[in-house]
Amino acid sequence: MTEPTATPALGHPLAVAAVLTAAAGAADAICYVGVTGVFTANMSGNAVLLGIGIGEGRPADSLALALSLVSFAVGVGLAAVLGRAGARGAIAERRSTRALGVEAVLLAVLVPASLAVVGAHGDPATGPWRGVLIVIATLAMGAQTVVLRRVGDTAISTTYTSGVMASIGEAAALATVDHDGPSAPRRGHLVVLGTVLVAYVGGAAAGTALHRGVGTWALLAPLVAVVAVAVAALAARPR
Repeated sequence: MTEPTATPALGHPLAVAAVLTAAAGAADAICYVGVTGVFTANMSGNAVLLGIGIGEGRPADSLALALSLVSFAVGVGLAAVLGRAGARGAIAERRSTRALGVEAVLLAVLVPASLAVVGAHGDPATGPWRGVLIVIATLAMGAQTVVLRRVGDTAISTTYTSGVMASIGEAAALATVDHDGPSAPRRGHLVVLGTVLVAYVGGAAAGTALHRGVGTWALLAPLVAVVAVAVAALAARPR
């Protein structure tokens, strides 16, 4: 099993996690509501929707959802190669920053492509162009998944929340049976996990609100967030 990709060369990994998770939540909401009709990062949701589509006999939707799952996995794999196990120190940081750069490029392509296909305030895409947008968006979120896997000793994900919720439940339950109250590490885990969860929900809420106001242009928000993290990582990297 591969080790987590190194944290980008920043001094505040929790802030990086919050920004990236909010970007994923925003991209998820914007694409689901107004661009592709599927999630870009929440593959658990897409897997359920795929099952529903198959059960209801909707082949076009089922194909689109299956494509999202495959493209996300490919994005994870490509980014994992950039930050493969065995990288340490500055080398790992460069590879992690490179993965962020790949994500930023994909999101930069997604914005004009989405505007061209669905317009500023159109309905979600259909047909072959829907598939193209799905591939671009899910490749980007797949790449983000391996950029940051830990904040300190706490395992996290910046693109989905099922594991985060499970970890919160486990840490909270164990904290209630600690004889001397929650330990400092346990409190730290809960702070990190809670921050990631709130960032994802907040990003989705903000993305939805932005989409209601400016339509497809709202995709600029996650792009700007990812670019900001990548630029900060490059600036903080040892020369």
